[in-house]
Amino acid sequence: MDSTGPRSPPHIERDEDGKQMHTTFAVKIGPQARVGEVALTGKDTGFTVEEFRKKARLKRGKKVTRDTTGNALTRLRKQYQKHDRLEATVQLEKSEYAEARQQLDYDFSAKQGPLVKVTITGVKISSHGRRSCCLSMRRARSITIC
Repeated sequence: MDSTGPRSPPHIERDEDGKQMHTTFAVKIGPQARVGEVALTGKDTGFTVEEFRKKARLKRGKKVTRDTTGNALTRLRKQYQKHDRLEATVQLEKSEYAEARQQLDYDFSAKQGPLVKVTITGVKISSHGRRSCCLSMRRARSITIC
């Protein structure tokens, strides 16, 4: 028996035709998890771990919600785009709950990718047009402006 008490197995019922199952299980609600350690792996991340944590808003001790990870990834991708890293990749490799500390530890991998600068000549684009311009980049290094 662990410190959280005994765990009961789920109750499973099958339909007559065997195509559906109904599962009932008990959920023990405990204290809300908090942000713990943040690890960053990758050759060329472009950020230190502390900068990465700050840009993602993963402050140690902050409450974790169902949107915490998704929001962090969105913020990080926007940061890379802001620095002209249009091919950057960032993903969550794993998250692990440390029950003793009641914290969720994150392990991210990131690669900032090449610097991409787009220069348009022969056409004048307003400042609003520059902000809302949509670029579709293809593998053959061609660019489609929509």
